[in-house]
Amino acid sequence: MSIRSAARLLFVLGSVSTTAAAEEFRLESRTFTVPDGLVVELVASSPLVDRPIVAAIDQKGRLYVADSSGSNEKPSIQLEKRPHKIIRLEDVDGDGKYDRRTVFADRMMFPSGAMWLDGSLYVSTPPSIWKLTDTDGDGVADVRVEWFKGKTLTGCANDLHGPYRGPDGWIYWTKGAFAEQTYPRTGKPPFVTKAAHIFRARPDGSGIEPVMTGGMDNPVDVVFTNEGERLFTTTFLQHPEGGKRDGIIHAVYGGVYGKIPGVVRRRQRSLPPHRLRLRRILDHPAQRRHQLQGVIGLEHDRIPKSGRVVLAGRTGHRQPAGGHHLEANQSEGLVPRVGDPSEATASR
Repeated sequence: MSIRSAARLLFVLGSVSTTAAAEEFRLESRTFTVPDGLVVELVASSPLVDRPIVAAIDQKGRLYVADSSGSNEKPSIQLEKRPHKIIRLEDVDGDGKYDRRTVFADRMMFPSGAMWLDGSLYVSTPPSIWKLTDTDGDGVADVRVEWFKGKTLTGCANDLHGPYRGPDGWIYWTKGAFAEQTYPRTGKPPFVTKAAHIFRARPDGSGIEPVMTGGMDNPVDVVFTNEGERLFTTTFLQHPEGGKRDGIIHAVYGGVYGKIPGVVRRRQRSLPPHRLRLRRILDHPAQRRHQLQGVIGLEHDRIPKSGRVVLAGRTGHRQPAGGHHLEANQSEGLVPRVGDPSEATASR
């Protein structure tokens, strides 16, 4: 399967049980190997979607897919042209596959995240997060609000990821790339920073604050434990050493994390880094070269708490992707369970 044809497919991973045996699913020329009880299904392909990037689902099961135009122009030019779009997919006949396509929003900057919340779609398109709402029910967003303005665009895909709905009712997103941003604060000097952060704000956009400060290059995904603790994936949490540079971090509120370049020196506190211990995964012989691709928290009656945080990675652009689980341990908190790297993979 070519990279182009693979990009045209939209898959859903469903969970029906938690047994450990593996199952295989063959879709076109690609084989997916997942734990027994998980199901991989093709729910949409071209011409409904062409180059899907990220997606979010609403309360009626409609899927909002960020569809790339395929443009390789400089980010500054794409910001001017806004050649990308958001597609809304619907399953009209109820067979479990999407069969109706509507352009929910056109003229978008390159999307890097999507979230459905309270009747609106929030989409991060660096340097901003947009709130898109269909008020008249025709399937097209007729109200567009620039919910967050980052104002910086470096062009290295580190600028903005998210948004993510927190269990505390706040909206979270991440910043990397070391571009300087300024945030006004009522009754206080403005908050000026070049560091990487997890930020959060209330749904009305007020109360913006940094939750985490770091010297890592690119924090991306944020998930939450049942207790509300924040976990995020990131690149270069330390200078490359023995092949270890990427990982998952437990973001303690107010914490400051490495690396320690100049962007975080001014914000260091006495609070030591609370780095989630994933060394056993990164040290595992088959996993040393993994680049983390995403993390998700799973919620289902049949999924025990020990398997509700899952991360995915790959060993290279042409290598199979692998999956790992974090297990709950009463004395140690979340710890990695290292298993067969083929336990959850996708390969040709």
